[in-house]
Amino acid sequence: MNIELLDFHNFASPEHCWFHPAVTPLPDGRIFATAQRINGSDFYGCPVFALSPDLGASWTSLAEIPPFRSRTVPGTPFVEGVADVRPFTLQDGSVAVFGCTTFYTDKGNAVWDKQACASRPPERGVYAVWSPEGETWSERGVVELPGVKKTYRTACTQAVLLEHDKLILPIYLDSGCTCDYYGHRVPRLASLTAVYKKVGNRFDFVAKSNLLELPVLRGCIEPSAVHLANGGYALTLRAEDGNMYRAISKDALDWSDLRAWRWDDGQPIETSSTQQHWLQLGTRLYLVYTRRDGENDDIMRFRAPLYIAEADADRAVLFRASEKVLFPRQAVNGIEGLFGNFHCAQRNGDSALVTDSAAYFDKNDNSKVTTIVMTALVS
Repeated sequence: MNIELLDFHNFASPEHCWFHPAVTPLPDGRIFATAQRINGSDFYGCPVFALSPDLGASWTSLAEIPPFRSRTVPGTPFVEGVADVRPFTLQDGSVAVFGCTTFYTDKGNAVWDKQACASRPPERGVYAVWSPEGETWSERGVVELPGVKKTYRTACTQAVLLEHDKLILPIYLDSGCTCDYYGHRVPRLASLTAVYKKVGNRFDFVAKSNLLELPVLRGCIEPSAVHLANGGYALTLRAEDGNMYRAISKDALDWSDLRAWRWDDGQPIETSSTQQHWLQLGTRLYLVYTRRDGENDDIMRFRAPLYIAEADADRAVLFRASEKVLFPRQAVNGIEGLFGNFHCAQRNGDSALVTDSAAYFDKNDNSKVTTIVMTALVS
């Protein structure tokens, strides 16, 4: 495995702080990228996009994704934004960008506004489709999930494309239980996958899977899916009990019980509340993740460095000898960068792109943050 760190020249202007960078290769060789300006903890601006014809050496100007612009919610103190977006190139060459609605007040994210939080509307998965012909955007669509009325989100995910214009979309949702989270009463979440069929610029619901639940703090969230070489599927899921989990399925509709990832010698892998994602090199499957390594206890949630290791999803093991540092930890003016909201995208069968952003929060003011966008070509 070879890791080449790339410099995405001029992708993000230095006068703003950019988070959630994600890319998807287009059939004509260009790279389509998305990102969001960050204004504080879980407080994001409108998602933006840009295109590069030369693997990041040059970019078009960042432009807002029009259907994801923020809008006020009449009769309430809330502004509805869209966050945690990820782009996917579809079979017809168009790009579907999936994310979720998020609500803000004048204090920032409504989750952290105790006075307003209880009355905020349910969040929903949303999407928009970019067409390379004319480079135009569809209207915003809502990810339909029949029978679910509470919050459900498509956030920081990896979808799987199927034949006949279908895709498998991982989703996490309000389970109906609540938990105490840093002094806030928030929903406990569970995960599933749903199959959708693209009809024009609309994604029609086809079927949904069983529910995966974990009765610890916020449950299991931010699932990412992959199609395995043996023809089955796997999910990797963020949790809050010091583990990261996986589930497997033959059809992405009937998932196995959750199983914690372990090293191939059976030893546990200690992590915190951070996401993981997949990439594939030929027939080999890899997991990208953060973990406690004995030297990063001073970093919140061990969110640096970013690691990669070969994975056996069936056995839920990572091969310790294969582990490499994908992005090393970085400090700026004595402040450690926090990784974790990253994305993995296949470039072809033998290489993939990984994008991340190192966030540097002011120790005395969480609303003051700087970021550095990082990209790697893995082959």
